[in-house]
Amino acid sequence: MNNLNIFCFGFGQVAKCFIKKLKLENFNINLSITSRESTYKFFFDEIDYTSFKFDGTNYDNKLIEKLKISDHILISIPPREGTDLVLKSFSKIIEDCNPKWITYLWATSVYGDYKGEWVNEESTVSPITSNGVDRLSAEKLWLSLNLNKKINLTEQRKFSSLLEKRKKKMPVAYILGYKDFWNSKFLVNNSVLIPRPDTEIIVAEALNYLPKKKSKKVIDIGTGSGCIIISVLQERPKSTGVGLDISKNAIKIAKINAKLQQVDNRIKFINSNVDKYNGDKYDLAISNPPYIKRTEICRLEEDVRNFEPKSALDGGHNGYSKIGKVIEKSASLLKRSGNLILEIGYDQVYGASCLLEKYGFYINKISKDLSKKDRCIIGTKY
Repeated sequence: MNNLNIFCFGFGQVAKCFIKKLKLENFNINLSITSRESTYKFFFDEIDYTSFKFDGTNYDNKLIEKLKISDHILISIPPREGTDLVLKSFSKIIEDCNPKWITYLWATSVYGDYKGEWVNEESTVSPITSNGVDRLSAEKLWLSLNLNKKINLTEQRKFSSLLEKRKKKMPVAYILGYKDFWNSKFLVNNSVLIPRPDTEIIVAEALNYLPKKKSKKVIDIGTGSGCIIISVLQERPKSTGVGLDISKNAIKIAKINAKLQQVDNRIKFINSNVDKYNGDKYDLAISNPPYIKRTEICRLEEDVRNFEPKSALDGGHNGYSKIGKVIEKSASLLKRSGNLILEIGYDQVYGASCLLEKYGFYINKISKDLSKKDRCIIGTKY
């Protein structure tokens, strides 16, 4: 069991979820935190910990002793009046103790106004509030904390190479070679679309139609990295599935991901155009097809339009070309009363509904994404 000496400046919801996750991964955690109250000992999720007083100015001197032996530090205390409180009081101590990692939690205020659209680590930062400006400034100070630390030539070259890739707007997921989705990390490269948080809605909805204790058959049309169907099968160990994709390279990535997530014995990936596939009958069909209008691809962010596969984005001149094919094929692949869960654009509910009804489905449900926009439509076959 790996031992972790973790010091948390602030112990809010994110920090608590993080510690819970580490415990589930069987880490042995030696935890210390700060609060504005007097120092006390307590326990959280069966973990004994000490909470040291730190109100932004005054602190318990015993805090220093714990901080010096901590190899992992999490900072979730926000800046106050343009000043990072942790750096102001403890920067020299943290620098000297040389922890394995320092994690600084920031907020969506650093991105500015995205008018309700989803933001991630690849989005441009442009804060418009004092809170956002302070957060961004604090992050830069944390990044410069070990500016004078010597790194060897190999590390320097590796870092420079990664930096050059990002300067060219290569998505972070492609640089790292993986992306977190649902409860797992998935291998990705420029052969597959990068999994988005909004697409997790398909997984969540699919689980509602797949009883845990029954064996059901699922097909994922346009599987890409395989992240959707793999995540579903991880949650439903009695079910089996098929993943279709027109890209041979995407199928290779999906197969690797299935093996890494230990579901390869319950899933088969097939390199095929959806039009030409004639397989079994399925209980559930899921798909995140290309649904962006061809004329709108040029307006996408640079890291999307220049790096992610066009075949996974281009929905034809009206955005419905691939949606229509998926719906039509699902009508013949699904059992009677089988369900199709389909990701769509926020303005495509009406068009998708008409296509579903045309091919013998009735509309079961429309789900919204994290921005409260229509993102997923569910049809049931008559």
